[in-house]
Amino acid sequence: MVAVSSVRRRRLIVRSVAAAALFLSALAINSALDANTGGETGNAPPRITTSAQMTQLAQQTAGQIVAEEANGVSLLSGQPLETLLDSEADYAQGAEPQLEFSQSPDEAPVGHPLQTALKRERGEVRPGDSFSGLMERLNAPYLTAIEISRASKPVYDIATRLRPGKPLEAHYSADGQLQAFFYAVTDDKTLAVRRNDDGRFTARMMRLTLEAAANGPAQTVTADAGTARSAPDPLIRPIPAATPSPRKARMLAARMNDPKRRAASALTPPPADHAVARLVEETVRNGDHLAAVLARADVTAPTALSVAESARSVYDLARKLKPGKTLQLAFDKQGQLVELSYPVSKISSLVLSRVDGDGFRAVLDKPELDMRMRSVSGTVNGSLFIAARRAGLSQPLAVKLAGLFEWDVDFARDIRAGDRFTVIYEEYRHDGKKVRDGDIVAARFVNQGNVFEAFRFTDGNGDTGYYDSKGNNVQKMFIRAPVDYTRISSRFSKARKHPILGFTRAHKGVDYAAPTGTPIRAAGNGRVIYRAYKGGFGNLVLIRHNSTYTTAYAHMSRYARNLKPGSRVRQGQVIGYVGATGKATGPHLHYEVRVRGVQVNPLSVKLPSARSLPRSLMPKFRQQRLALVARLNNASPTVLAALKKEG
Repeated sequence: MVAVSSVRRRRLIVRSVAAAALFLSALAINSALDANTGGETGNAPPRITTSAQMTQLAQQTAGQIVAEEANGVSLLSGQPLETLLDSEADYAQGAEPQLEFSQSPDEAPVGHPLQTALKRERGEVRPGDSFSGLMERLNAPYLTAIEISRASKPVYDIATRLRPGKPLEAHYSADGQLQAFFYAVTDDKTLAVRRNDDGRFTARMMRLTLEAAANGPAQTVTADAGTARSAPDPLIRPIPAATPSPRKARMLAARMNDPKRRAASALTPPPADHAVARLVEETVRNGDHLAAVLARADVTAPTALSVAESARSVYDLARKLKPGKTLQLAFDKQGQLVELSYPVSKISSLVLSRVDGDGFRAVLDKPELDMRMRSVSGTVNGSLFIAARRAGLSQPLAVKLAGLFEWDVDFARDIRAGDRFTVIYEEYRHDGKKVRDGDIVAARFVNQGNVFEAFRFTDGNGDTGYYDSKGNNVQKMFIRAPVDYTRISSRFSKARKHPILGFTRAHKGVDYAAPTGTPIRAAGNGRVIYRAYKGGFGNLVLIRHNSTYTTAYAHMSRYARNLKPGSRVRQGQVIGYVGATGKATGPHLHYEVRVRGVQVNPLSVKLPSARSLPRSLMPKFRQQRLALVARLNNASPTVLAALKKEG
């Protein structure tokens, strides 16, 4: 019973489709009658003008359908109904529908695409498709995709204007070679790309639907003339090639032929037969790859591959291409690419110049920068970083400033309103404009009346460090706080009531409360000697820094990746993350400093300094320090007056 109902349902669908087709046919018949009679009504056949006439015609057709279905034959296709129903069942199960044509290639009129294209494929653009990926799905070689992209660019840049959901059709020859490609730009506008007699492609924009453009007569194009023999289709005006303005072209030519620039970049001048004759600019668009950008400028695929391979050792242009940046291309009289320039940063460019043969030489063109010393000062009212920003100090420099004194000042606990800072740093400029900040040369920080200073100095081995006024390295063996905490929940004590066990016992460390997952840093350089779960400590890490000092980190939620016993760690390296494993009431880090195995107070212990300057370098250091101290005093006279008053 279910099968019978299914068959009847399909028959009703067939009848409805037939009635709709007849209605459209009636409209077409009326149009044809008007065209054939020239508007005369004398001998014209009767027109279908009323709904009653259409209903009568539909009833007659339905009667024919019923009569022919009784004989087991479909009126629409002439095929047995059983075959049609089987095809529908196969389609419902996921079988791929096969395209069939009422005409064979031999029966098609002269010039019809069926004569050259023995196979057709219909489809649509999928989300995320690139043009090369689409052509690969159509079994077209990569070079064919490049040729179609170049041929269509003056008419419609399909490589960058591909839209998901748009229908398309491809025609193939008997040997599987792509002969024609049709893309529906709009409902009544189609991009048609056909292969010529010489194997090249020609693109046209046709004001036709996709079906009409794909089923229309193919145009035979001569290789010499490059124009169609048949009547031209309605076209859209081609888009001219992107070229810089005359003034900009002169600037580009002068830049590319500048002998100073070539000498600085170690570039050899181009051969005489490769003199620059044409300059083109191409902007990288979203989704572009290097070959597509160069193809828009008529650069061949082998040349694009040579450019990518030549640039890889200096700057991997194929991988680091960024949308919005502009490539400057120079061509000779033969149309060969002789030079390419790509802006890597605001001041540096990747330059590729053609050498003998098909190769290119790549260099990174970096102009010389002017360095000058700048000084800023400020007063802390709440946050050091906010005060630094108000004083004109960039965030990276503010972080470096805090890093210079983090061994002496706990910037989460010791900062007070009224603290003052002065910084002297390098600033690099080009053509009078700031490019970037350099390193800090000297810094002074006044915290609760205590003055901390740091001066940059390079020794005879070329090692650069920061030292205080006595030549001691400001970098200590340990940093004060190995985690960015919100508060100290428990201090070092010899008698503390345990929050879980309930009785009093010594607390031989400092508890830093912080959210779960906050990174924990190694307090100093050393080697991991323990990394495992240990009773009330939970996940514990022990680091031995030398024969005297060891630090402990407990209650971790997890360890850093690849951290294991025997691993070497650097000061500030992340070794784990805050948690509440073991005996803990909340997420925090239990931190211990052990001197020869005995726990000491991490907040009050005098931390050993790193290597100080040798006596032989002290005269040179004092001379540099005096000049920097004078600049620090001049940069902040209010700070100097405050220091004298406090002294």
